[in-house]
Amino acid sequence: MNQLLEQVSALFARLSRREQRLVSLLGICLAFVALVGLVVYPLIDSHTRMDRGLGKLRSDIRAMHQAGSDIRDLQARLGHTSGRAHADVDFSLFSFVDRVTASAVDKESIESMNPSRRQLKPGVEEMSVELRLSRVPLSAVVTVLKSVEESGKPVYIKQLQLKRRYDDKSRFDVVMVAATMADA
Repeated sequence: MNQLLEQVSALFARLSRREQRLVSLLGICLAFVALVGLVVYPLIDSHTRMDRGLGKLRSDIRAMHQAGSDIRDLQARLGHTSGRAHADVDFSLFSFVDRVTASAVDKESIESMNPSRRQLKPGVEEMSVELRLSRVPLSAVVTVLKSVEESGKPVYIKQLQLKRRYDDKSRFDVVMVAATMADA
């Protein structure tokens, strides 16, 4: 390395005064271009990327705050709905689902109705009825959903799966889970 520096120094010393200034100026320009290209531009680029990422994170935080607000509203409504379920002691989810389904669907289309219970938290349990329908038109499914929605009962649809029939594209196989909450 020392030899290389000595050779460059000897070559530089052989140059005229004017050539030495030009070579020095060229060296300074190359050092400036290298500094800008290898240090400044990458720093500006990373700063721009961080600003974009920060903006995305801020919008994500706003969305999370909105989702949190929506969850609190739903929890408040759920508590209100739960209170209505407690007031109606004679309410039977199974008979309600049976009555709503029978008014919209033929008996032959009802494959099964399976009730179940599960504890959500101490003192609160969820009662649900899994309803399996086969070969029903979409209008019948909509009628069942509308009847549940407009009934005023504390019932919600927890799950809805529609599968188009391969033999008749206008009919569906349906799995629907209706649920309500009550005291355990």
